Amino acid sequence: MRGFEKSQIILSIFREGGDADLRVRSGIEGAGMVLEILKNERRWMESMEEIEEAERYEDYAVVLIAHGSKLPYNKEVLKELREMMERRGLFKTVRMAFMQLNKPSIDEVIRELVSEGMKNIVALPVFLANGAHTTEDIPNILRAVRKELAESGRKDVRIIYGEPIGADERIVDILIDRIKDAIG
Repeated sequence: MRGFEKSQIILSIFREGGDADLRVRSGIEGAGMVLEILKNERRWMESMEEIEEAERYEDYAVVLIAHGSKLPYNKEVLKELREMMERRGLFKTVRMAFMQLNKPSIDEVIRELVSEGMKNIVALPVFLANGAHTTEDIPNILRAVRKELAESGRKDVRIIYGEPIGADERIVDILIDRIKDAIG
């Protein structure tokens, strides 16, 4: 029996019988070989899942929407979030837009994306919780843009509105980090 065939049998035993069973049937050396094969296979599977996920969203543009401010910090934070999201490489493009006090506006960014050929646009409010802006103002802007697009014959453009950040365990981790930083 060739090494490759043996490793395939060991691999199948491992998948069916578990690690302890594998060590009894093939010895510690065989188990180590199979564990290495499985690690490589797992890495390959994870890579394939990442590729499939990226392909799933490659036709989507994301518009991160913030309130806007006279001070520069709001825009700087949104820019950093946009850059971090872009580095993930999941979406065709990630842009930022503002409700007020900063440019570009939500409708300007959506029009720009449509002119670039985007047909799937996700408008995502980067707000912690729902409020007047997320439940009334932004939806009204999006409705007006959809109506404008439909009237100009662009019924093929889909604008999807996401939810604000909300309560999430991942935010609790950040809050705990900030508390620890404050305490020193």
